[in-house]
Amino acid sequence: MENRITIQKLEETAEWLAELRVKLAEKLRKAPEGALHSKNCRGTQQFYVKKDGIRKYLRKSDWNLAKQIAQRDYHKKLLSQVCSDLTYLDTFLRKFDVDKLYDIYDELPIARQKLVEPFLIRDKQYIAEWEQIIYDRNDFEEGSQEIYTERGERVAAHAKKEKAFDVSRITI
Repeated sequence: MENRITIQKLEETAEWLAELRVKLAEKLRKAPEGALHSKNCRGTQQFYVKKDGIRKYLRKSDWNLAKQIAQRDYHKKLLSQVCSDLTYLDTFLRKFDVDKLYDIYDELPIARQKLVEPFLIRDKQYIAEWEQIIYDRNDFEEGSQEIYTERGERVAAHAKKEKAFDVSRITI
């Protein structure tokens, strides 16, 4: 059960990464061109944009362009990592088969299965084993108050009676 939940989480992560990749590609399509350079001159940060081999100084009024280019560079790095992670996840999800782990025990000869206690058991087998366990009911103390539910089952307290009533009304 837990492994199926984990696989589901991985699939959700892959979907999220795919959506992120599309959003980043769209932002990069709209981003300005050029390479951003910066240097510190006399305690003041200066930005330059290099485009077509020409380096141009950006005034403070043009720092919005510097911000857009820096954002674009960040998006490029993020997109690269997202694509890499998405490739790893897709490969893993395509190759991983949880049933192969359970099949190892099933493929053992019957004589060996009798000698081996399986580390992993299938959900159906776990349910069957759980249903075979005999429930040992707690007996009520002598002289304790007798409270019964609508079904005629004895419970220990009024709160449990009300809870049982609420549960009995719900149809699953």
